[in-house]
Amino acid sequence: MPHRVGVRATTVSAARASSAHHGGGVCGVVGATTVALAPSPWILAVGAVLSGSAAGWVWAPYSDIVSRTAARRHQPVLLAVITTGTSLGLIALAGVALVGLSSSWRVTWAGIASAAALAAAVNLRAVPALKPHDDDRGPTQTRSPWRRAMVPPLVYAVLYFAAITVYFTYASESVRLGGNTASATSLLFALIGLGGLAGLGTARMTRAAGTAKVGVASVWVVSLALVLLGLGRSSIAVILASAVLLGIGYMVGSARTRTAWTAAHSDPLVLTSSFRR
Repeated sequence: MPHRVGVRATTVSAARASSAHHGGGVCGVVGATTVALAPSPWILAVGAVLSGSAAGWVWAPYSDIVSRTAARRHQPVLLAVITTGTSLGLIALAGVALVGLSSSWRVTWAGIASAAALAAAVNLRAVPALKPHDDDRGPTQTRSPWRRAMVPPLVYAVLYFAAITVYFTYASESVRLGGNTASATSLLFALIGLGGLAGLGTARMTRAAGTAKVGVASVWVVSLALVLLGLGRSSIAVILASAVLLGIGYMVGSARTRTAWTAAHSDPLVLTSSFRR
């Protein structure tokens, strides 16, 4: 869940209808507040899911904003910066978690709710609300996403983000089973955020090696991070090394995927070809 509370997890979508414009911020604030005040595990779970769903409100609208307001040559860099904002969220989360150690985990989630509210307010004021495309009813907008050409990118996205989710699910538990202090968990998430800053260089990497090679490399880095996490219960150094690797693979792979999908908004053939170069 912590990986969902960065910039992407607390942003308001502003490129679609008014409901989508406010959706991300509402989910982030209401979800985190629900967790902080939850009287039972079931209500806590509902709040966690609601808070995590905020990320889904942002991906497409922000890609839409970049594709429609920025020159094509600048889009990869802008998308990498937007995606890597999650790293800053993880670093901030680690700080908030340290504060919560001296009181209650509810304080941590209250801090997340406050950050979500602030981010929502900033985005409502600063993010442009775009009008619908003139060609929204055109043929490329009605093509099925399940056609054969879409299988490689869809499979890649599902497996890649499933691996990321597995890491975040068991990261804290691995630290605890190793007999480490609670503050070590905060350090782990801070290192994921610091490693994720490598995502700022994704555009340069894809220009040098191609999107397919960057995508494959990201998968291997995330896989190595998972292996180290599983083997590192007796060594906090190994676990922390896995955190840095996870951050690198997570942010570079996410920025690469976002860039490929955004490019496909203008030319659907770009998406599938980017998984083969």
